[in-house]
Amino acid sequence: MNTQSAAEEQLREAIARHRAGDHEAAEAGYRRYLTDHPESASALHFLGLLRNHQGRNGEAIPLMARALEVQPEYVDAWSNLGIKHLNTDEVN
Repeated sequence: MNTQSAAEEQLREAIARHRAGDHEAAEAGYRRYLTDHPESASALHFLGLLRNHQGRNGEAIPLMARALEVQPEYVDAWSNLGIKHLNTDEVN
């Protein structure tokens, strides 16, 4: 397996752990991945979603916003960030 494939598998595994409800393992996986890929819009977005699921809204929104700085066309991140703002009454 090449380095890129191994990294992609690492992110897929973190997402799988997240979906399975293993937030601790998911966070560790996202953080490991972001160490080597700090500009990964997907990893930033999913870590933001994890923070949201943990009720850590003050951390969720900046992570989702950073994902959009990296990849402005990331539709899922726009959608989730909008929902997050609506749920926290941060819409003008």
